[in-house]
Amino acid sequence: MDETRFASNFLKNASEMVYFGVNQWQGKWRCFIRIYYPGPDEGQDWLPTKKGISLDIDHFPALQDALLALGEDLETEREIAVINQRADQEIRISLGNFKNIKLIDIRTYVKLDGEFRPTQKGISLKTAFFPQLWNGIEKLADLVSDIH
Repeated sequence: MDETRFASNFLKNASEMVYFGVNQWQGKWRCFIRIYYPGPDEGQDWLPTKKGISLDIDHFPALQDALLALGEDLETEREIAVINQRADQEIRISLGNFKNIKLIDIRTYVKLDGEFRPTQKGISLKTAFFPQLWNGIEKLADLVSDIH
């Protein structure tokens, strides 16, 4: 039976909540950072979107290290890390700029025609959300250590 455990969450805006957690899928544990939206009925739980990332729990330390490095400099635009998931898929953590707004981008890339390209599966946050992002990662680390 598949299982999901949540470590933390924070409100990104009125219609999006960022959740941190782990889930067991096909017998393997994965950690995730995912955007959820409010259910259509009043009082209903928040529901997951396709926006976000999921990676094998063994890759969590690389994600944690990348976000720690990001937190040391939230001004310089750069690619912080690439986490190889498979030969044709990777997660990239970067700091970029969109319409003069600094954004943290954590995104899945897939190999198409021999070249890695970004997918819609990812999350972008203003740098002002870094404290909430790091807090979620720390709580996720506790959950991962309980499982792993």
